[in-house]
Amino acid sequence: MPVWLRGAGLDAVHWTGHDGPLVGDVRAIVTIHDVTPVTHPELHPRVRVARSRLVLSRLARRAAAVITVSGEARAAIVERLAVDPARVHVIPLAAAGPFASVKHEAANEHEAANEHGAFLFVGTIEPRKNVDGVLEAFSMLRREQPESRLVVVGRPGWGVDLPAGIARRRLAGSVAWLRDADDAELASLMAGAVALVAPSIAEGFGLPVVEAMAAGLPVITSRGGAQEVVAGGAALLVDARDPASIAEAMVRLDADPDLRAELRARGRARAAQFSWARTARETLAVYQTVVVGPGRSVT
Repeated sequence: MPVWLRGAGLDAVHWTGHDGPLVGDVRAIVTIHDVTPVTHPELHPRVRVARSRLVLSRLARRAAAVITVSGEARAAIVERLAVDPARVHVIPLAAAGPFASVKHEAANEHEAANEHGAFLFVGTIEPRKNVDGVLEAFSMLRREQPESRLVVVGRPGWGVDLPAGIARRRLAGSVAWLRDADDAELASLMAGAVALVAPSIAEGFGLPVVEAMAAGLPVITSRGGAQEVVAGGAALLVDARDPASIAEAMVRLDADPDLRAELRARGRARAAQFSWARTARETLAVYQTVVVGPGRSVT
């Protein structure tokens, strides 16, 4: 803990990124987005797994309150980190403004011309996000739809050699990799895409799912876990560990404009249930609980 905090006279301090004090007397509120290094160690680097096992449980048990982003993440925190359920608060994330303002003229132009738009993957290039499974599924799709394209947006992580995976499947001419994109750029990509393909193996929330739904982009995501709950019945669900299941959903969406239109409408309605105003309001309520107790307000 920074030395200056000890004499700062603060009522509480909020750490927002899997960090916080392990000693000292400052009341800590910590945000833990997921505990997948503990629940799925095979999907993370060894250093991250070791740190999580050593630090996260101590950090979460010491905190005055823990904020997480889904009921699934909360259950894992309570069970695997042995934290009092009363101190773990679920506050979902939301999509930024550019996504809600997306217009789909580009997608409609593709449909009118009977062309194939691009599928979109968004996430760090690492095993947990299942980008290799998406590449394999896309390779299967290309056998039926050789004109289909895939855009991968994500920074290099660990454990996946994306260029090698593309080359091994002979997809170099049909897969584009953008290492980074801001919200406006990502929203623009969503405007002309067929669907977001987001079959992560383990997630605490899955923000790209909400962003895509807010943009009116159909979503393919994993059955079971946080992403299914976040999608709330507004996505096609697949077996994340079965590329054939992912490919089947891609083929189905590529061929069915009525299904795409239905998922756009359902997705936008679902995304409207998440907002940053709600996130801020519920976060403030946690601060008030920690500082003055439940049911009372800071004056």
